[in-house]
Amino acid sequence: MLERHGAIAVRCPLVSIHDAEVPAPVDAWIDRLVQGRHDVVLLYTGEGLSRLLGFARRRGVEADVIAALGRTCKVARGPKPAKVLRGIGLAPDVMAEEPTTAGLMTTLSGR
Repeated sequence: MLERHGAIAVRCPLVSIHDAEVPAPVDAWIDRLVQGRHDVVLLYTGEGLSRLLGFARRRGVEADVIAALGRTCKVARGPKPAKVLRGIGLAPDVMAEEPTTAGLMTTLSGR
C-alpha cells in the first residue's frame, strides 16, 4: 500500500515459520483425526492448516485427512483458515464472531 504512494519498502521479517522438527506428534494427531477421534478441530491459522495438509500429503494420506475434516466440526478463528478449507472443498462449521482468540472464545462460550 505504501509503495503505491511512492514509498520504498524494506522488508525485514522478524518471524519465520517452519514445520515441526520432530514429526511424530503431528503424525499421531493426523492418525487420530483420520480415525475419527476428534469431535471438533479449532483452526487458528490458515498457515497451520496448510502445514498439516502438507504433512498428510507427504505421508500419502491427504485425501483421508480431508475426508476426516469433512466429518469433523471445524471452527475457524478467522478468514485465513476458512480460505484454506475452501481450497480443499470444505467450509468452517463455526466462524468466530471476531477473528481473534477473544472472539473465538466469545463465539464458543455461547454454544
